[in-house]
Amino acid sequence: MLEYLTNRFFRLKQALEQARAALPDVSFAEQEGIDPDLIVRINCVLHSSDDYEVLKLALMDAREALPTAWINHGGVSRELLDLIDSAIQM
Repeated sequence: MLEYLTNRFFRLKQALEQARAALPDVSFAEQEGIDPDLIVRINCVLHSSDDYEVLKLALMDAREALPTAWINHGGVSRELLDLIDSAIQM
């Protein structure tokens, strides 16, 4: 059971790291239609949280923001969205 929880946590964290990499930096967030506070919050969660639920909520927020961030750049990768959705469903 512990192995399952550990795996679930790391999949969630990996997905959040991938989502964060696909979002704009704080300095470009507003320009891309994203609240800069979201980027700051995701960064904080990635650097300090070991709480599964906090990671999951941040990932859900990132998932929601990605289509807006990529609307002028050809759309967000389906592969990334699938990775995020899979991590959220675990």
